[in-house]
Amino acid sequence: MLTTKEKLFANLIGNFHTYSRNMARMMVKPKPIIKSKSELSNFIKGLGFGITPSLHDQKYYFDTWDKWLKAIEIDWTNMNKYLTDAFDCDNFADIFNARMAEYYGWNTSGRLSVALYRPNTNQIIGYHRASIIVALEGPILRAYAYDPMIGMEDKYDKIEEAFIRIKNWVYAPNYISFN
Repeated sequence: MLTTKEKLFANLIGNFHTYSRNMARMMVKPKPIIKSKSELSNFIKGLGFGITPSLHDQKYYFDTWDKWLKAIEIDWTNMNKYLTDAFDCDNFADIFNARMAEYYGWNTSGRLSVALYRPNTNQIIGYHRASIIVALEGPILRAYAYDPMIGMEDKYDKIEEAFIRIKNWVYAPNYISFN
């Protein structure tokens, strides 16, 4: 059981969370456009990775890349402390994806599991989890790889021709899912 003082602090944390979510919504002004599960699936399949995405919702809520950039700039996921095996890349990506759904109603930021390679040697470094964001550029869907664990600079890449490079790593996707 919480003490009275602890309950007060818990209430303050809840109020701060609500306030920060409302402020973020006012700054970004989301206006999502709804598309079907099959539209998102066909788009991901068309990226050239040979991956059929795992999709858990029937409707997906897309917004413009400009609004995503605002949301990314506001987001503080990368301020979390990295803890090997306890709070690492998959946790950063999952928190970012969930926050985008909670704050803006966007369920078009999904899990992007990848093998990491050094670009010059093609040597595998290991495996990693980032996010894949599907956004609108005008009426056209575009995909971006985004790594919420990295700082604001150089942490996303527009996916073109089945190629992803963020900072000094090449990302080779092996699993994509949205919920």
